[in-house]
Amino acid sequence: MNNMAIIKKMGFGVLSMILLATACKKYADPSPYFEEYGADSTGTQRKVLIISIDGASGAVMKAAKLPNIEGLLETAKYSFAEIKEVKATDAATWTTMLTGVGFSKHQVYDSSFQYVPGGDVSQGEDEVTPYFPNTLNYLLQQKPEYKTALVTPWPALAHYSRVADHSLAVKNDATVRDSAVRILKENTLGVMILDFNSVELAGNAGKFDLNDPGFKSALDKVDSYIGDVVKAVKERDNAANEDWLIMVTTNRGGSVTDPQNGFIIASNSKLKKEELKKVGLNTIHFLSNAGNHVSSYVPDDKGLYNMGSDKDFTVQFQVNFKKGFSWPGFLGKSTGLDGSKTTGWTFMQVTGNYAVVFGGTDNGGSGKQQINATATTGDNRWHTITLTVKTDAGKRTATLYTDGAFDVSADITSRGNLNTESPLRLGYNKIDGSMNLDYHLVDLEIFDKALDASTIAANIALKDITKHPDYKNLIGYWPVDDGGGGLIANKAPVGYDLQLTGPFKWEALGADVPVSMVPTTSIDPSVVPVTVDVVANMFYWLKIEPIGDWSLDGAPWLTRFEREIYQQ
Repeated sequence: MNNMAIIKKMGFGVLSMILLATACKKYADPSPYFEEYGADSTGTQRKVLIISIDGASGAVMKAAKLPNIEGLLETAKYSFAEIKEVKATDAATWTTMLTGVGFSKHQVYDSSFQYVPGGDVSQGEDEVTPYFPNTLNYLLQQKPEYKTALVTPWPALAHYSRVADHSLAVKNDATVRDSAVRILKENTLGVMILDFNSVELAGNAGKFDLNDPGFKSALDKVDSYIGDVVKAVKERDNAANEDWLIMVTTNRGGSVTDPQNGFIIASNSKLKKEELKKVGLNTIHFLSNAGNHVSSYVPDDKGLYNMGSDKDFTVQFQVNFKKGFSWPGFLGKSTGLDGSKTTGWTFMQVTGNYAVVFGGTDNGGSGKQQINATATTGDNRWHTITLTVKTDAGKRTATLYTDGAFDVSADITSRGNLNTESPLRLGYNKIDGSMNLDYHLVDLEIFDKALDASTIAANIALKDITKHPDYKNLIGYWPVDDGGGGLIANKAPVGYDLQLTGPFKWEALGADVPVSMVPTTSIDPSVVPVTVDVVANMFYWLKIEPIGDWSLDGAPWLTRFEREIYQQ
């Protein structure tokens, strides 16, 4: 039985005991080490303080101008547009923050802090439950002499982090502050994580809005508590020989039911004030091969993207096929294709061209009807592809346009009802065993009407979707330009986000963009902070090189600013 299978059978509690017992054993014969952990060549000890203001959105924090937060910004790299998480529960977001891996991997949703299969994650009897230790376990393994602390008003979070030297569940935010100040008197302390949750509680009781008196009061109090903690850091006995990175962030902006973008502040005396912003097109590289598929889907669209037997609709997107493959599905809402059996609609690549397949097998209609485009698109160049479906006098017609020009049309009436419980999916969709894909796709638009030819031709290069003449009919718009995180956000007035799965990565494309996007010649890639970056930047600061099997998702973007950090 392999180690992960053993872990699955023994459970989380026994696992924690194993980690405690084996952390030193794994590194039983290290090379001699004479400096205290985190020390640089001058003997200065690097340490980290992480503070979460639960429920505080980036927009709120930017507008609030809180005095102690503003003081930290003066020596910080920061963002008020931290990408929101796939799942917004407290357990899911805190697990992401403390493990450095996204929800699509850890699948922790509730206060049990246990893996719960969901979404695209399937688990058979012989499959192993994934487990990702939190960062405190990693610190214990790497440097057991470095003391850690986590203080929170939430008992479940304290229990989850009980491997810390100080794992405290306290009464409220005021006692979080008091406990933090007391613990900071210990010179051996190396990493402290604080959880302030009164802002979230006030928002749930009223509104997550600065005009709500209770919410604003809670935010002001937490800012004062942060000021007290930062003061305690500066007054430590060994402060002259310590170099603290203070990260202030949030587990989630807004509420569980209405999550908003968060914020992150990484402050250190050597850093120059700079707001981190996205530059240019930063998109997903959709790759697929045997066993590894980058994909995304809408978990539950409440039927919005079911097109029935007579609904008119339009699907338009910009795509660049890097390589030509035969038959893989790359976009659609369907059951996939097995021989002639299929329900729904699916775009697929056909080597140097593309096609769309319709079917209504599960609803009593006809199966596979493949409409092949004639224009060449598999040439490693950007192209605009548009599908319209229109019903007129009982006849349902599907029409394809390539780069704004009419390509091909066909009668699909006999396919019948296209409705399916299968999700709308951008990325790999199995068609007759096909496996490989390699492409970028951006500016995905779905309208609940069939656009006419002149409107299509006139708007393929539109850079502001709100200016589209049929904007009111938009039921989904995904620029696929988020730049980070596990979601592809829907920017239409209605619709749903796409949740990413597989080994996805965000890429900056610079000048290689379609007609609807603005190119950039910037030589510096964007910094688009996400929650998983907290762990990555902490390890960077503490000079810990992550081990490959940790499978961390975050980016240590502080490396971009080493010229400031190591200035003489």
